[in-house]
Amino acid sequence: MTAGTIFHKTRTPLRKWFWMIYQMTQDKGGASASRLAKQLCGFQSTDWNQLQKLRHAMGRRDESITLAGFIELDEAVIGPHARETGRRKKNDDDKKGPQRFLIGTYHGVSSKYLQLYLSEFAFRWNRRDSEETLWTSLLKAASFAAPMQYAELRL
Repeated sequence: MTAGTIFHKTRTPLRKWFWMIYQMTQDKGGASASRLAKQLCGFQSTDWNQLQKLRHAMGRRDESITLAGFIELDEAVIGPHARETGRRKKNDDDKKGPQRFLIGTYHGVSSKYLQLYLSEFAFRWNRRDSEETLWTSLLKAASFAAPMQYAELRL
């Protein structure tokens, strides 16, 4: 049942994995390993590894998405109907989203792992209109992501 997924050969019960996925998706800022370790009565290092696997799954799920049509990046509007749209008023939270996400919950991230945290932010951002089903989206991503070894997380 877990073969070929990030749950492959895990010693952590699936119920705990699913609870971690739920907790990770319910907080807009994500979940830190230290907080989850306290909530789930686990070890911070184990929870950190599991969160990194989940972030990897988030990145893999969205890597096939290509931009098309109407695209808005900061204050720039790109796409077939860009001139008709003109400038739209942007919320400051949208502009500073990744920065607030990284500093707010994680209090800084090593450049070594930055891509995984940005993958988490992008995954959440791409599903911001369906927050109630974010946890099922992450569960699907985790189910379809290839297994990862501990050594791969530390590269």
